[in-house]
Amino acid sequence: MTNEIELRIHEESDLFSPLDPRQMQLSEDVISYLTRNTEIMYRKCKGKFAIHIFSDTPVNEDKVKKAFREQILLDLESNRFWAKLETIKEAVLVLFGLSILSLWYVMTESGEGLYLEIMEIVGWVAIWEASTSALLRRPELYHKKREYEFALKADIIVDVSPRDLLQ
Repeated sequence: MTNEIELRIHEESDLFSPLDPRQMQLSEDVISYLTRNTEIMYRKCKGKFAIHIFSDTPVNEDKVKKAFREQILLDLESNRFWAKLETIKEAVLVLFGLSILSLWYVMTESGEGLYLEIMEIVGWVAIWEASTSALLRRPELYHKKREYEFALKADIIVDVSPRDLLQ
């Protein structure tokens, strides 16, 4: 199958973090490998794909599926949190910038000075930063959200096969 990510392990514990006594949290190496390959798969196929796990010893397929889905849902929730935070930051920066510029506009009629120049610069920089966030960071978060949603649709297949047959 061309729309699949292959993962070869010796035993089930290779998938999970050695720090998790319940053996329900995927290891950082597995997460990194799956994330990197899911990004590639998302760009390549846009359809359904599979994560094919080959193991030398028996693997609890339901446990692996549950751990994978929980990790993706955790990442998706984190992504939503950061998107909300970006929205709040953008709104605060725009309001701050507009407030400073309004105050600057009112004060320019009564005099000149360095503080007026600084107010103008600070106001425009705040608005610029909000625009940068909306135009550059927000699309990245949206794209990651789409990748996570795509990863949730993956089929997870586990094969128990001797290692020498796989090479």
